[in-house]
Amino acid sequence: MVAVCPTRRSSAFLYTVIVWIGVLPWVSGCGSSPGDPSGTISGRVTYAGQPVQQGVVTFYSSELGVGISEELQEGGQYKTNTPIPTGSYVVTVLPPEQPPSMEEELVVEIAPVKDIPEKYRDPSQSGLKLEVTQGDNSFDIDMTK
Repeated sequence: MVAVCPTRRSSAFLYTVIVWIGVLPWVSGCGSSPGDPSGTISGRVTYAGQPVQQGVVTFYSSELGVGISEELQEGGQYKTNTPIPTGSYVVTVLPPEQPPSMEEELVVEIAPVKDIPEKYRDPSQSGLKLEVTQGDNSFDIDMTK
C-alpha cells in the first residue's frame, strides 16, 4: 500500500493531468473545417542552450478549443504533422511519461527531468505564446531556470 501525501510536486502533476483532460479531445488537431486557414509548427527545444532530448511540446488555444502535442526528437527538434487552425496558442514543455508500474495500482509517473523547469510545464506560468499563421511556422524554445 502506498500513502500519497499532497505536495507541491503532486499538485503540479494533478494540474497537468487536469489540463490534459481538457486538451486530449483536441490533441489530434480537430476543430477546424476543411479550407480554414491553418499552419504547421516546427522548432527546437533547448535548456540553457543545450538540446532537450526527451519531452513533449504542447500547443493549446482556449479561444479555438484546439490543441496538439508532439514528442521531441533527436537534438530537441519537433514538428507538427497535422496542420492546426491559425490563432493564439499557449505552449508548454512536458517531461516524458514513464510506463505504468506493475504494482496493484497502475500509476503513471513523470520521469525525473532536470532540463524542463517546472514553470514550462504549467500553461499559466510558462510565458510561452505563439501566434500560428497560415503555412509553416518556426518556434524555437530556449528554457531557462
